[in-house]
Amino acid sequence: DDVIEMHMRIAFADMSQFVEWGQEEIEIVGPFGPIEVEVEDPETGEKVKKKLTKVVNTVRFKEHSAVDGAVIQQVKVGRDGASIKLADRQKSLEFLERYFLLNPMDKHKKEYDQKRLEREEQKLKVGNEDALKKLDDMLRGINEAMRRD
Repeated sequence: DDVIEMHMRIAFADMSQFVEWGQEEIEIVGPFGPIEVEVEDPETGEKVKKKLTKVVNTVRFKEHSAVDGAVIQQVKVGRDGASIKLADRQKSLEFLERYFLLNPMDKHKKEYDQKRLEREEQKLKVGNEDALKKLDDMLRGINEAMRRD
């Protein structure tokens, strides 16, 4: 049971369980500190100093106590930053498929099937979101072209 459970944790591990990523706005810092520019306040018309910012991509590891370390194969810090490598998901999926073919009445089979279904639904959802984004971009381009004409 422990081996089956471990393979299920590996097979269905998701990188979002280990890291958080996104974008954030940070101040642009020059050799003498934050860079400021004078801009006109739209409400008062006065000139005010404003710090320049930029949007950057961020990746943060979750605390070690909050993650399942058993599915992590490697954590390393290299010259390009830190990285996490998870145990081989494909090998665990293959093991589970063979196991459940030989033992179709195993008590873990229902959970395995449920997680596979959730994963397939998630793949479909991501695919649909990508298709919708492409469609939105096309429509935006068509609208801009129509406005120019």
